[in-house]
This record gives sequence, C-alpha cells and structure tokens, in this order.
Amino acid sequence: AAHSTTLYKNNAKTCLESKLFAYWLRLIFLLKINAGNRRTVFIRDVVHKLKKQFMEKAFQLDKSELENFELVSVKKFILLTVLSLGLYQIWWAYKTWKFLKDKDSLDIIPAARAIFLIIFLYSLFERIQEFSKSKGYSKSFSSISYFLLFIGLSLSSRLPDPYWTLSFFSMFCFVPAIESLNNGIKASEDYNVIERRKFNYRQIIIIVIGTVLWLLILIGIFLPPI
Repeated sequence: AAHSTTLYKNNAKTCLESKLFAYWLRLIFLLKINAGNRRTVFIRDVVHKLKKQFMEKAFQLDKSELENFELVSVKKFILLTVLSLGLYQIWWAYKTWKFLKDKDSLDIIPAARAIFLIIFLYSLFERIQEFSKSKGYSKSFSSISYFLLFIGLSLSSRLPDPYWTLSFFSMFCFVPAIESLNNGIKASEDYNVIERRKFNYRQIIIIVIGTVLWLLILIGIFLPPI
C-alpha cells in the first residue's frame, strides 16, 4: 500500500509538472526575453531555478495532508492564484478531486483532471454542489454559467495588450465553488477539518516565490534594456 501511495504521488507530480511548464513559458513571454539583453537573460535563468523549487516544495503532498482536509478561504485562494500566475487553481482542483475520489470511491485520476481543468471544471462544480447540498448547504450557483465564463476569460489570454489581462479574472469563477465546498465540509462530521487564519508553510513558499516572480516580471517589462 505504501508503494502504491508513493507511486501515485510521483505520477501526480510528473503529470502536474508537464502541464505547469506551459505556464512558465507564458511567464518567459511576459518577461520579453531578448538574447542580447544581459538583465533579461539573467532573469530567465533565475525564473527557471525558481520554477524547479516551486514544483519540488509547493506541489508535494505529505502524509498529513492525505489524511486531513485544510480549507482554503476565498481570500487566500485569490492571493495565491495571483502570486502563482494561475498555478494555484490547478492545485486546488487537484486537492478537490482527490477529496471527491476518496469520498465517493471514484475511479478517476485527480492529477489528470486538474491538468485538463478546462475539460472537467463543469463536472467538478456539479459534484461540489451535490456534496454541499447533501450536507444542508442551500446556496447554489450555475455550474454551466461559471464554466463558460471561465472558458471565455481563459481564451482572452490570446488577445493583444492590454486585453489579455482579462484572463486573470478567470480565478473569480471558482469563488462560488470554494464557498460551497467549504460550507459542505464544515457541515459534515466525517472529515478532519483544518481552518487556518495564517498561511501554512507551502503557502508561504508560494507567496515568497510569487512575489519575486512578479518583481522580475515588472523589471522585465518596464525597465529599458541594458
């Protein structure tokens, strides 16, 4: 059983890394790397190193997190999604699918469903609402509406400057689902719920690395080339 758990975690990490690499390519594009610019070349190398550290530290489950469920507030979700350039919403989807798989004994691969988020987001919203309603949570939202809005905002990333920035608002499509899931879990007596006002160690890592990344982005965009 221990070998199966280790194998599953390693496969999940490998799948996530392959998808998340595309997001870091977008970051390199935002930095507007120029081969003749010494400062932006240095920034590119730093970003690649931070990407490796981010993957090894922030996207790695430990035993306690497989046994407990730590609720993420809407404010934390938005902050961490912004600082991680959208990566945190993939992590949240993975944790949620893992929770649903364990709860309902689903024959799914949570990592794959998180990676292909845009395909499985509607079913994720529907399962979250089904769970929360079974626990007495009466507030509902339109899964299809938020799903289509997420697609539209995500596709806006292909628009020219400055309209591509609309894609960052896609994270707000998760807000109703987060509130529904959190209320459903808190109303249930079947789970060991953890609520923190402060950030855990992984979230602190995301905040630190994310702050550095955003500083590098601003340097790459606004400062003139050397």
